[in-house]
Amino acid sequence: MKFFETVRNALRTQHYAYRTEKTYMHWIKKYVHFTKPVHPREAGVDGVKRFATHLAVDRNVSATTQNQAIAALQFLYKLYGIEVGELDIVRARKSTHLPAVLSHDEAMRLLEQLNGQYRIGVGSMWRRTLLFISRRKSRFLHLIHLRYAPCLQGLGETGVAVAKEALCDRNGMSAGVIGGQIRR
Repeated sequence: MKFFETVRNALRTQHYAYRTEKTYMHWIKKYVHFTKPVHPREAGVDGVKRFATHLAVDRNVSATTQNQAIAALQFLYKLYGIEVGELDIVRARKSTHLPAVLSHDEAMRLLEQLNGQYRIGVGSMWRRTLLFISRRKSRFLHLIHLRYAPCLQGLGETGVAVAKEALCDRNGMSAGVIGGQIRR
């Protein structure tokens, strides 16, 4: 049986997802090409280190991509009975990109700057997004109310409002925070 068929069969017999199989096969093929003419079994852990470092330094891949490639190679070497373990390699840098989120006022100022069809299109998307969020929030509050209904009994209207306000906090919430707000 050929090398790649053996790896593919091992992935399938261990019930890996199809997308995982495709991804692992992709990285294993790249690794075989990288280590040519040496067979991967002979390249060993040193080959994995060189390949992972190559991905980070020369190919400038993300940390997630490098981790995927390493996971594929760990699977490959597990078939050979070779433990890869911790690798002393150059790690790809994790992304520090934070998505930009506009405040309501900033979004309104941006909408005011648009003209014609762009203003209509962006305004329409903005309204649909707000409608979607309000529906989600309503469903969420309904589910929370069902879950915490026993806790809310006897608090009166003010206690329920305080509890709901705690639930809708932008910074997130937890049962501990909810319980602390309700028990006051």
